[in-house]
Amino acid sequence: VCFIVLATDIVDSELQQLRRSRWDKAFSGEDHSNIHGSLQNEADPSPTIESERQAINRKATIVIEHIIQASDVAHTMQHW
Repeated sequence: VCFIVLATDIVDSELQQLRRSRWDKAFSGEDHSNIHGSLQNEADPSPTIESERQAINRKATIVIEHIIQASDVAHTMQHW
């Protein structure tokens, strides 16, 4: 929810850069998960690759941010 509220601020260049980096991470084409959702390293029992659920949530969040931005800008131009 926090990212969605901040998505309406299209003037802040720092937020734009953060948003761009989140988009790149979400849609870079690199597979950050395996078939089972996580991969265990034998030396380190913590997951070394993010779960499939986290990848889906990241993509959904950034897409919703962009939809909110588009609607925020579009409604200001309705009078044209």
